[in-house]
Amino acid sequence: MLPVMATALSGALAYQAAVDEIAHNLANLSTPAYRPTRLVQAELPPPQAGVVPAVRRLLTRPGPMVGTGAPFDVALADSRTFLRVRLPEAASGGFAYTRRGDLRFDETGRLVTFSGLPLDPEIRIPPGARAEVRPDGTVVAVSDNGVETVLGRIEVFTFDRPENLQPIGGGLFRESASSGPARMLQAPGDLLPGHLEMSGVDLVGEFARLIAAQRAYTLNLNVIRDQDQLLGQAVELVRG
Repeated sequence: MLPVMATALSGALAYQAAVDEIAHNLANLSTPAYRPTRLVQAELPPPQAGVVPAVRRLLTRPGPMVGTGAPFDVALADSRTFLRVRLPEAASGGFAYTRRGDLRFDETGRLVTFSGLPLDPEIRIPPGARAEVRPDGTVVAVSDNGVETVLGRIEVFTFDRPENLQPIGGGLFRESASSGPARMLQAPGDLLPGHLEMSGVDLVGEFARLIAAQRAYTLNLNVIRDQDQLLGQAVELVRG
């Protein structure tokens, strides 16, 4: 393959990956607390020529906060903070992090995410009790006579470089070597009970990026087509 064709092919593949990434962001326009991602391209090392999708970066721009009135919905005011959940053993165990705060108590009394993953540290509610979440993350059970019992606190975690967290699907992220380890905030605060963070996808911006990526993809395909035609003509001249 001619070098110019190889370069154009790498460009076409890189922009196709960008189109796929944008499409995934647009598909999550209504997903609470969704953080759009960006594929960063890198040049291939010599003697190769062209580009390749190298790094997927998480945008730290938060979505708008919307009041829901639901007692266990919580939004994180600080755009660099996350809740921690414990993954099931079937998914290799360990922890993951999320900003999606539509929480609920499951049938065993654990405070869990929308997908049923328990928060870490675990918080449980006694059967029949009424619970509330306070802005500092404290979860309290309130008896019929007004006596409050602290059940635990929703802890909040942050990272040195949250844009380098590894997305694993379902609004979950794992820490990576480039994100740095998770750090628990000693005074989390800034929890907004009764609110949810909406998707951080910028519809107009994503469509603008989609148009630009599709044009770049088409231009690279045109280069491949033109070079193929020139190569065919050269072959015919040699045969003739």
